[in-house]
Amino acid sequence: MLSLVKIKNIALIDEIQLEFAKGLNLLTGETGSGKSIIVDSLGALTGERISSDLIKEGTSNAQIEGLFNVPATADLHEIFYESGIDLSDGEEMDVIVRRELAATGKNRIFVNNQLVTQNFLKKIGAFLVDIHGQGEQATLFNPSNHLEILDKYAGLQKERESVSAKYRELANVQREIENLREDEAQKLQLLDVLQFQVDEIKRANLQAGEDEALEEEKRRLNNVEKLSALSEDAYALLYDCAKKSCASN
Repeated sequence: MLSLVKIKNIALIDEIQLEFAKGLNLLTGETGSGKSIIVDSLGALTGERISSDLIKEGTSNAQIEGLFNVPATADLHEIFYESGIDLSDGEEMDVIVRRELAATGKNRIFVNNQLVTQNFLKKIGAFLVDIHGQGEQATLFNPSNHLEILDKYAGLQKERESVSAKYRELANVQREIENLREDEAQKLQLLDVLQFQVDEIKRANLQAGEDEALEEEKRRLNNVEKLSALSEDAYALLYDCAKKSCASN
């Protein structure tokens, strides 16, 4: 179910926000009032291609955003899980889809505030809303819906819900296992670092009370240039004196 849609800078629309209630909702208006733009915007939220030409003249970007409340089916959970997007457990869940358009042609798609591809949006689009055009019903031709239609005809809703619940439990366990494996890998990496540090300490052959000797060595090295210059001066004086003494003899 579509609960909310926001449209900004699309064609003739500056900015509009529409909230939908359960049951029948009607949009009426004269020709050219923007009804088709709203329908096209909904199509964009289900993965249809959208051109930057729809950006309102005089603006550089546009945005379409929709809030959907949909049944938490096993198929939908699997699509989100494969893409690494978390979903809350429950019979129903909220899915927020946002498309951002730029006049430069750089368009971005977000689902639950995570950046996704158009292909991903198209996969989940069939679960979000059905858009009926004149003389067409695309859902009936989508093979992914045939199994659901057959299960409804056979009255297998309870079995489907049971399998969906078990699948969600399995997905949660798989995520926990992956997290544990990542934690184990991090522990091994930390162990390697600690072992390297221990080996470095052993090679340093540290001795008790060597701090004072190291400080003294540090002070001496800090004055090495000055000591070297003084030594050269002393040597020059001694050599000069020795030369003068030899000359007087």
